[in-house]
Formats: sequence, structure tokens, C-alpha cells
Amino acid sequence: MILAILAVACLSVSACLPQERGASREVDDGVEAPRRPPVFPTTGPVPRELLIDGLLYDFTARPTSLDLWGPPVAEARCAATRITDTLGPPRLSELGYRPATSGASLNDIDLTDTERELVAAQFTSCVDMREAIAAVLMGDGHMEAKEATCLADGLVQQGVSDQFARAWAFGRTVNPAEGDGKMASAFMSLATVCLPADAFRWYDTNLPGDDQVQGSGNGSGTTTSTVPGTEDGLQSRIGSTSTP
Repeated sequence: MILAILAVACLSVSACLPQERGASREVDDGVEAPRRPPVFPTTGPVPRELLIDGLLYDFTARPTSLDLWGPPVAEARCAATRITDTLGPPRLSELGYRPATSGASLNDIDLTDTERELVAAQFTSCVDMREAIAAVLMGDGHMEAKEATCLADGLVQQGVSDQFARAWAFGRTVNPAEGDGKMASAFMSLATVCLPADAFRWYDTNLPGDDQVQGSGNGSGTTTSTVPGTEDGLQSRIGSTSTP
């Protein structure tokens, strides 16, 4: 389960979904997402409708080369509308928000911490966070849909799902251990209910930083690293002893 916490800490809310596994990537309300961002005026205030359309595009656009999670269009429009009306069109115009523009996205512009908390709250009020969290946990084939949905259900029920939206609003990764550690505790308590013993046999996976995951190889423990394509994935043994 510690590996789960480490892995989620490295993911963003728009993490990749597996190509052929799980139901989250199939979520669709039958409404076509906008194919291109709206054109904003080069000077002066941006009309409310254009700001909403810009946020809608940002919430639903996905590169064709990647299989990324995004909320259904109706949920995305709800979030875009509430965020625009909560912050106010003049404020978004003043801060230079622009859709599909690096450095000018909603989590790039200079919102205050209070405003970012409002953005996160409005996002979660419209979006099914169970689907969002399940998508992040499934990652690039790392977890079965049934397991990810079980964890997502539990996290929502335990009231920690807002941390995912807050991470997105503040432009940072999800860190279950930060703050009071409530999310980490929730993960730990849900692990025995939702996950099989072999849930984290992740092949070809590198955690950030050094390849070593645990131990020092000095005889008192093990040196554990990722060896691409090996049968036991992260549990590949370099030393002659091992610790489960």
C-alpha cells in the first residue's frame, strides 16, 4: 500500500488511462466536446460566455496521442459556468486566462489561495469525483477498474476526494501524505478491502528519483529496483536476501 501512496503522489488529476481496461474512459454523456478553443478578444474584457466556453474546452480537450480522463461535457460545462460566475468574468480577464495556452491556464494564472479553494469546490460540485479518482488510480494499466472503483468509492465516502480537485486547482500533484494524512490513512484502511495481494506487480515502472525503493544492499535488507519486463516488476531482487 505504501507503493500506492508513492505512486498517487506522482500523478495528476488528468493521469493517463489504460487503452483497453476499465470503464472510466468510456464515460460519455452523448454531447460532443468542442473541437477547438474559442477565440478571445486581444484587448478589453472577455465576455462571460467566451470564458465559459474556454474553460469547457480546457476541461474536455485531450490530445489524440493520449488516452486521458476528462469529465463528461455536461459536468464540464457545469464546472466552467460555476467557476466563471464565482470568480467573476472581470477577474478572469484581469488575470489573463486563455484556453489552450501554456502559462495562462486556470491553474497557471495568479489566483489567490482562497480563489483556488473556490475553484476546487465548484469543480467537485459538478464533477463525479468517483470517476475522476478511479481514472487516476487506474493509471496506465496499473490497476484494474474494479479495484480502482472500490478505492474511489471509499475515498469519496471518507470525504477526501476534494484533495484531488484541490491538487488540480493549485497545479500540483496529489500527495496523500500531506496535511493531516487523512487520505493516506484512508488508502491504508481501504487496501485490505479493495486490493488483492498482487495489486502492485507493476512491470516496467520507475518511481521518481533513484531506482532504489527500499534497503541498501548491505546485507541487512534488500536493494529493490525496477527491471523492465521482469516477472516480479518492482520486487526484482539485486541482493541475495529479500524483505517482503
